[in-house]
Amino acid sequence: MKGLIQDARYAVRSLRHSPGFTVAVVTVLALGIGANTAIFSVVSPFLFRSLPYTEPDRLVHMFETYPQLDGVGWDMQRQSLPTIRDWQSQARSFESIGAYYYDNAALRVGDGAPRRFDVGLVTANLFPLLGVDPAIGRHFAIDEDVPGAANVLLVADSVWRETLGADPNVVGRSVVLDGAEHVIVGVMPPGFNFPFGAVRMWKPAAFDPASWDRESRGILTVGRLQAGVGIDAATTELMQLQERLEEAHPGVYDGYGVRVLPIREALIFFYDIFRGLMLTLLAAVAFVLLIVCANVANLMLARSGHRQREVAIRAAIGAGQSRIARQLLTESLLLAGTAAIPGSWLASLTTGAFSAFLPAELYRVGDVGVDGSALLYTAVVTLATAVVFGLVPVRRAANTELTSALKACAGDGGAQASRFGSSLVFVQITLATVLCGGAVLAAQAFGEMRRVDLGLDPTRVLTLEVALPSGDYSSADTRVVFFDELVARTSALPAVDAAGLINMLPMNFESSSVAYALPGEALELAGKGESRAKRFAGSTIVSPAYFEAMDISLRAGRSFDTRDRGDSAPAVVMNGMLARRLWPDGETDAVGRTLMLDGSEGPYAATVVGVVEDSVGGLMLNGPEPQIFFPLASRIPRRVFLAVRTSGQPAAIAGSVRGVLASLDPNLVIDNVRPMTDVTAAATQPVQVASLILAAFGGFALLLAAIGVYGVVALAINQRTRELGVRMALGARAGQVVALVVRRGATLAASGALIGALLTFALAAMLASFAGDSPSLAAPLIVIAILVAVALLACWLPARRATRIDPVVALRSD
Repeated sequence: MKGLIQDARYAVRSLRHSPGFTVAVVTVLALGIGANTAIFSVVSPFLFRSLPYTEPDRLVHMFETYPQLDGVGWDMQRQSLPTIRDWQSQARSFESIGAYYYDNAALRVGDGAPRRFDVGLVTANLFPLLGVDPAIGRHFAIDEDVPGAANVLLVADSVWRETLGADPNVVGRSVVLDGAEHVIVGVMPPGFNFPFGAVRMWKPAAFDPASWDRESRGILTVGRLQAGVGIDAATTELMQLQERLEEAHPGVYDGYGVRVLPIREALIFFYDIFRGLMLTLLAAVAFVLLIVCANVANLMLARSGHRQREVAIRAAIGAGQSRIARQLLTESLLLAGTAAIPGSWLASLTTGAFSAFLPAELYRVGDVGVDGSALLYTAVVTLATAVVFGLVPVRRAANTELTSALKACAGDGGAQASRFGSSLVFVQITLATVLCGGAVLAAQAFGEMRRVDLGLDPTRVLTLEVALPSGDYSSADTRVVFFDELVARTSALPAVDAAGLINMLPMNFESSSVAYALPGEALELAGKGESRAKRFAGSTIVSPAYFEAMDISLRAGRSFDTRDRGDSAPAVVMNGMLARRLWPDGETDAVGRTLMLDGSEGPYAATVVGVVEDSVGGLMLNGPEPQIFFPLASRIPRRVFLAVRTSGQPAAIAGSVRGVLASLDPNLVIDNVRPMTDVTAAATQPVQVASLILAAFGGFALLLAAIGVYGVVALAINQRTRELGVRMALGARAGQVVALVVRRGATLAASGALIGALLTFALAAMLASFAGDSPSLAAPLIVIAILVAVALLACWLPARRATRIDPVVALRSD
């Protein structure tokens, strides 16, 4: 211990004598360590933090799958209540199986204003299955999870603190949820999250078997595997069970499969894409750290050249190689440890900025921030970084020959050091090229996403969510009256051009589908459900003026109107993509045609009354897809979005629209009031933020690579001062000296950029195989050219200084 303290004191004195070097190294390391800690802190709540459940590795989520649904969203489907009951009674791979779905409701506490929350409706066994107990109170009882039971409620810790005033006597307290009194029976632990962040209250599902047939697939299922049972075995058993169910119930399960996923993977929406995005950021910031290490190693290498005589003297008076190596590594650890402090502070600042761009509804464990695991990660990164760049002077000291070192001049770094420094710069340029090229490829992918033809005009459109309480608006008639009056009054407002309703707002990460078939195909089918073996299209419910409000052009026929209300013959509007798929003349041929659709009572015939422009549905990533629109009057949802097109700014009419809603129902809670342009921006925000981060990393890598080239060339000039002085004394022109000096840096830049370019092209090929579309290589080539130009500039600056060397001074340098 005494020796370590002595080494630390000596390291402090040594670094104090080189303040410029110390500040430069600490600054570069702080940026590299801070960037790594920040990105890890952002990724950790989603991918790495331990799930807040008991033995989470045994928790899985089960889906039914139907491959033909892949073209209209995704192929994973919910289950029906009878299917879940069969799984619970017959599947032996599971210790327990629970179910849930989610809705939203307005919570009123006392005389306060109501607040709307997403609510999870769960089976009584779900939380015990997850292995989570309430922090206050109890779970739901089995007899509370049946139709007609008393209304009970579990609330999140945040609701208890923010809405209920952290009342210690909250158990037994009554609140009003959607107009009905509920009794709070418990508070979940802080940080509990299921199935996603926006759900902050839970009530018993109380499934009524009479309301759920085998084809009413609307329930989500979670299971706990038996000890020692893997996901593959559970999937195989459920597939075999589905085959038996198909034999017992022909047509219901035909074409369906089963997918069993780890619970984390299932709860994060578009997990594969999100995970790929997060891991890409981690890989990019790791590249940055490698470049930082190479850069600092070059600085250490340059400094070790000046300390070569010192190391030799210490060896001459009896210091062994291990003692010298320990001293040099102590300096490296001191530098890295010092850099970790501002690096952690920088990470804490940037993670707050990153978290603002992440959807709050996305499933995660805890908050985004620098926590204990992030600090541990910082410590590991700091230690690894210190070892990586600290090995350079250690290796140099180990290879120092005593006599030649004692004879060496202070500025002579040696040919071996020069070669090693050049290797480090080559690595920096290669990594910087890959990182910059990859950032450009990512920006191109984002640009392509932004260039998707939306098929609608989001400008000058205000949107807001309206969810009618189930108690006051339980009947379809009351909802129809409310929605008709809402549209009429909103349309009459000044500066409003059109107002319409839709059940799922475009690009809002919601989608639904419906099976369809042509009449001849449907007539060949025997009965209910078998039309599901046919094709699927997106299913959306809209009011008559919705297309006008979103500026979705009518291509043929008409939109919905009063003819499509009540008991009138079923009518639908489809988009041009589906019309062109079904009929030879597409849009013009579709109007008046009959389409067979799968309804709750079996297949039924609907008449196509209009064809509209192709527009993006719930998922912007997929672009326009086949869509079928149903009239609002025929299917009256409780939750809709109001879209209002205005001649001015959307924000200017928000107050007036709120006033209309308050006049219709002063107790109604209005959510998500925002321009439609905000919705489209949010649909691409994660990719946009990732692209910006990658661009920042690329720029930082470019700067570090340029500094590395400058350092190597400057060191080479320092080592060749006498040679250059002789050349100029013999008549060498300034241009010849510049060319001589630049040639080395240019060779490093060109070779590193070439290898980096090859790796970038390989990355582009991988993206093409994943996305199905080859990105343009022109932009990455331009970036590579810029990187080489910057490297050449970094060579030219010290070369220009070399031309000003006084030959007389240079010849005296020894």
